[in-house]
Amino acid sequence: MKLFYQEHKEEVTLYKGYLLKAIDGSDFEIPNTKKSKKIYGTVGTKVTVSTCYNVLNKYIMEGFISSYRTSENKSSLEHLKHDQEITKDYKSIYIMDRGYISIEFMLSCIKNNSKFLIRLDSKAYEKERSKIGSKDKHINLEYTNNRLKRRHYQSEKNKEIKSSKLRIVTYELNTGEVEQLITNLEMDEFTYDDIVELYGKRWGIETLYYSLKWKLKTEKFTSSFKTIIEQDFFSSV
Repeated sequence: MKLFYQEHKEEVTLYKGYLLKAIDGSDFEIPNTKKSKKIYGTVGTKVTVSTCYNVLNKYIMEGFISSYRTSENKSSLEHLKHDQEITKDYKSIYIMDRGYISIEFMLSCIKNNSKFLIRLDSKAYEKERSKIGSKDKHINLEYTNNRLKRRHYQSEKNKEIKSSKLRIVTYELNTGEVEQLITNLEMDEFTYDDIVELYGKRWGIETLYYSLKWKLKTEKFTSSFKTIIEQDFFSSV
């Protein structure tokens, strides 16, 4: 991946100068043996797979296997750290679903000059969202102690930052359901329609997991040994 992004820049597809990267996880079945359960510390036969996926070039930037129900916040921070080593010469937009709302992740992106676009769950930042009067609005998101605890803030870094100016976009799905997105993409660079289009591109990572599970049959692991499980997984990736 480093070689592709560093030596073949003319082949890299960008959106307004940015790489589009979706981060998401999925549960995978592992062999139902004592050995595999001991390796991944699970009581059942499941592990959590997490990937960072370039949705325009259709390359998996990184994928790894963790214990079942590993924190999405923890996984996203791992991807952010490793991915910046692979694509250090590029600007990136990370697109994620509502399970990835994390003050720590957003602050890490801001610190590293990366962008994020995350769907909000129904209870996130209700105070600020209740004051929004338009479909595209800036808010001042305060990092209160209570929020830092509830939003899985693990690091001591950046705790001196008390708030950030962010943007919330509200749009309606074909079903009539209303969704809201939080982002640090600026209005003068990305329009309302751009933001809605960008989030729609996240669907690429859903089809990725369909391919891994149903086309490549990744869950048909050939051994209970950790090395072989990971070899099977990485060969599919």
